[in-house]
Amino acid sequence: MIGLLLLSALLQTEPVKVSAPAKGDLLPPFEGVDYVDLEVLVRYYEVTWTSDALTGREIVKGTTGNVIMAPALSVAIVNGVPERLKRPVTLVNGRIRLPIELVRRIE
Repeated sequence: MIGLLLLSALLQTEPVKVSAPAKGDLLPPFEGVDYVDLEVLVRYYEVTWTSDALTGREIVKGTTGNVIMAPALSVAIVNGVPERLKRPVTLVNGRIRLPIELVRRIE
């Protein structure tokens, strides 16, 4: 019973709390491609972001759809459809950065 409760707790995703956007939140080019910090994107568009530590998935939900992604992968699931990205989602200094092409899809 305890194992089942522990497994249930591990499988739940936790909303990530972020503060209001600040000027200059877009990050400089990274590896020759513009990337945007996921936390900045969430604040700017006022969407919901959950992070699943067990699977490594990052889930962004808005009023018109959702995006599922993970650092180091060049594929994101946009409204249930897999989309290949030119550059992967990255993790730099503990922060998730999205390639600009994915940011444009979220917009």
